[in-house]
Formats: sequence, C-alpha cells, structure tokens
Amino acid sequence: MTIKQKIAIVGYGKMGQSIAAIAKAKGHDLVIIDPAHSEADFATISAESLKGVDVGIEFTNPEVVLDNIKLFCKNKVNLVVGTTGWYDEIPTIKKLASDSAVLYGSNFSIGVNIFFKIVEESAKIINHFPEFDISGIDIHHNQKFDSPSGTAITTAQLLIDNVERKTKACYDKLDRRPEAAEIHFASLRAG
Repeated sequence: MTIKQKIAIVGYGKMGQSIAAIAKAKGHDLVIIDPAHSEADFATISAESLKGVDVGIEFTNPEVVLDNIKLFCKNKVNLVVGTTGWYDEIPTIKKLASDSAVLYGSNFSIGVNIFFKIVEESAKIINHFPEFDISGIDIHHNQKFDSPSGTAITTAQLLIDNVERKTKACYDKLDRRPEAAEIHFASLRAG
C-alpha cells in the first residue's frame, strides 16, 4: 500500500521528469521547482513552494545543489539528493540538517548498488595479487553535468578502501605511468 505524499521535485530535466512520471503513476501529489522549465509550478525553493511538502527530490547540478539543500534544511523539509559533485561539503550539510533528513547517494540504481558490492568483493580478492593493477573508465552521455561522475568516485573509493596498495584516485588525463598507489579513473562523455 502506497501512502500518498506531496513531493517537491527540484530540477525538471530528464531525471526529474522520470521521477515525476513514476510518482504521478503511484498517486502522489507533485510540486515542480525549476527556474528554467515552463511546466514548473515554482521557479525557486521557498516556504511557499514547500508548503505541505513531505519530501523533496533534488536532481539539478553541482553549481546549485548546495544552495538547494540549505533551503530545504532551512524550511525543515526532508530531502533526497541525487545530484553529485558536492560531497566535500557533507560536514557543513550535517550541521544544517539537524531538524530534517538529507539522504544522498552517488547512484540510486539497484543495479549500480549491486555493482558496488561486486567491486568491493572483487577488490578484496585483487588485494592479494599485487602483480595486477586496477583502473577504471567512467562513460556517460554528453549531457552529464559532472566528470567524474559520483558513481565513478564511489567505485574508486571502494577500490581504495579494499586494495591496500592503492591510496588515491587520479581522474585527470595522465601523460605518464600511474604511480603505484594510484588508480587511474578516466572519464569519457559522448553520444
């Protein structure tokens, strides 16, 4: 049984529209907040746009996500954040979210979270074989805002956490051999 909720969707791009379609099909009430979309109910996050909202879902871009999170916290509305590229500010957000909850993830896909578990377990195995090196390639469509993606960063961190000889990830172009303690995780945006 689905409990009907009022959901504020912040960012009405491809992901926001997909989430809206699913939420509507499940009978939820929606408030669309987007400064650039003609179908949005509101252009900004405010007490008025969040009136009666049970939870917000934020899928925008790294340039505005922090301000959006702060506005939800200020208005004491719980928030799910799908935008990546802001995780260095997590300590600040934890302080602001004392009266609300902020749930974030680098990827909410069940399949990708299964992949994360496979990477974690595989890294524990490869840890015992120092003659093998590891690296990664982050491939997304050319409309992807961030590079590397949050999924790539999480994957690299899982490798670093489970392969003792690896201590850092390099996401930039390498015109040299990777250092022994380095995981090269390249990004490609195309198509």
